[in-house]
Amino acid sequence: MNFPLAVPQSGILGSRDPRDNRAPAINVGENFVVQVEDAAIEYSNRKRLRDRDPNSITEDGVKASRRRLVALETFEAQATHGIGNGAVLASVANLTTTINNLATTVNNLATTVNNLATTVNNSTNSVTAMLRNIRIRERNRHGEWVPVLVEQPGPNAMGVAPATFPASHAAVFAMNGAAIAALQNAYNLPAGFFGGGTLANRRAAVMNYIREG
Repeated sequence: MNFPLAVPQSGILGSRDPRDNRAPAINVGENFVVQVEDAAIEYSNRKRLRDRDPNSITEDGVKASRRRLVALETFEAQATHGIGNGAVLASVANLTTTINNLATTVNNLATTVNNLATTVNNSTNSVTAMLRNIRIRERNRHGEWVPVLVEQPGPNAMGVAPATFPASHAAVFAMNGAAIAALQNAYNLPAGFFGGGTLANRRAAVMNYIREG
């Protein structure tokens, strides 16, 4: 809390040293550093006088001067540096909140960056698979039988399709509707991609995907 301003003058001493009486009551309009220095001189002189001649000043007089010095130092710390001021404490609390919010923002940004990295990786895998499939389909058009890679972004974008891939050219024309749907799902293809009015049309769509894309 703030120290009260009602810190009285220590009282006039009877010594001949003019510095003994230099410390007035706290004056808010004056330089606090100078006032602290004056209070320190007053306390030092009173203590010196007490040590030299106990009759020159009472112990209470020395203690009063010491209390005044501490009061001035405390008030100077509050006024100059904001130590203990409510406004400063509120500012510190606000700064803490700001830092916490910033930390949350940074964490959210990190999550966004990680998600972006995942998206980039998936897209890269998808493009790579598509390029490899160009070569695979060329081979499939010329009598070979190589499983097409999964082209859509996803965890298995570079993997070979599961065992749902037909074992041969002839096997394509023996596939039923369920097998065609399973192959469509295995390749992450949209619904109806292997569509057609008849089962023969659907099988032809599968063969076209394997050879042409």
